[in-house]
Amino acid sequence: MHIKSFILWIVMSCLVSPIAAQNNPPSAVHASTTHEKSTRLILLGTGGGPVTSLYRSQPASLLVVDGRPYLIDVGDGTTKQLKLAGYDATDIGHVFFTHLHLDHTAGLAPLMALNWITGNRQMMQVYGPPGTSAMTRAAAEYLKIPSQIHGVVLPPHPPIADIATPHDLDIGDETLIFEDDRLRVFAVANSHYITTEIPSRSYGHDQAYSYRFETADRTIIFTGDTGPSAAIEKLARNADILVTEIIDVEATKQMLRRQFPVTDAQLEPLVAHMIKEHLVPEEVGKLASTAQVGMVVLSHVVPVTDERDYAPAFTTGVKKHFNGPVIMGQDLSEF
Repeated sequence: MHIKSFILWIVMSCLVSPIAAQNNPPSAVHASTTHEKSTRLILLGTGGGPVTSLYRSQPASLLVVDGRPYLIDVGDGTTKQLKLAGYDATDIGHVFFTHLHLDHTAGLAPLMALNWITGNRQMMQVYGPPGTSAMTRAAAEYLKIPSQIHGVVLPPHPPIADIATPHDLDIGDETLIFEDDRLRVFAVANSHYITTEIPSRSYGHDQAYSYRFETADRTIIFTGDTGPSAAIEKLARNADILVTEIIDVEATKQMLRRQFPVTDAQLEPLVAHMIKEHLVPEEVGKLASTAQVGMVVLSHVVPVTDERDYAPAFTTGVKKHFNGPVIMGQDLSEF
C-alpha cells in the first residue's frame, strides 16, 4: 500500500461517521447506579417477533446476581448482545425459556456452539416448557457435523450434545422451579396460548410461563408473552420491576397486511392471537397497578420498526392505570 494511502486509511479508521454513531447501541441507562447493587437487569433484546430491526434484537434479558449471569430467553442475535453487554457465551450457566416461539429460541444453537468451541466445562442448565429437551437435543444435532469437523483441529472437547442439560417444566400454578445460593425462581403458566391450536398440544408444547426472580435485594418479574392473567397479577405482587411485553394491535395489523399478501379472513387466527394472547398498554397498566409493582419496563415491543424511539405510543396507555415509573426498554438498557 502506498504510504499516503496507508496514512489516510489509519486516519479514517479512527473516525466514527454520523451514520455509524447512530447505529451504535445505546449506553446503559442506569449504569451509574446499578453497579452499586448486587442485582442488575440488562435488556439484551427488546424487539418482539421473529423479525429483524436496526435497533432491537430479538427477545433476551440478562439478570446478573452478585456477578453471576442468568439468561432469560435466547432470541436470534443474543450472543452478540451478550458481548456488547460485557459477557460471553461461556459465562452463561443457566437459561430460562418463557416459551418456545421462534423469536425466543433461535439463538440457542449459536449460544451452545460458542460455549462449546472454547472447551468450556461450565455446562448450561436450560429450563423451559415441555419441548425444551427436544429442542435442545435438536440444536445439538444441528451442530453435530460442524462441531465434528471443527473438533479435528481443537484440543480435546466434550461432545456438543453435553454442553447443555435441558429441564422440561410442566407446571400450572405458581411453582418454585429453581433455587441456588443467589436467587429463587418461581414460574406460573400464563395465557399466551389460550386460543391457539397447536398440533402438539397434547405434549404440552403450547405452555408459556412467566417468571419471578427473587434475590437478596430485588424481585424482578418477566411476563414473557401473555395475555391478561390473574396468575401473573399474583406472581408479580409487590415486585420491584415488572419486565413486560407490549403490543400496538392496530399497528401490528397493518404490518401483517403488508407482510402476508392474503385476505383478512386468512389473517384472522393471527390477529386473534395478537389481541387475546398479548398485552396492550392499558392491560399492562392494570396489571402493574393491581400487583403494586415498583416500576414497569417495556420490552418485547410489537410491532418492531426501524424507528429508534417510539415510546409515547406505548407508555401513555400504561400510565392511564399505573402511577409509577414506566420506561420503554432499549437494547442494552440496564436497571
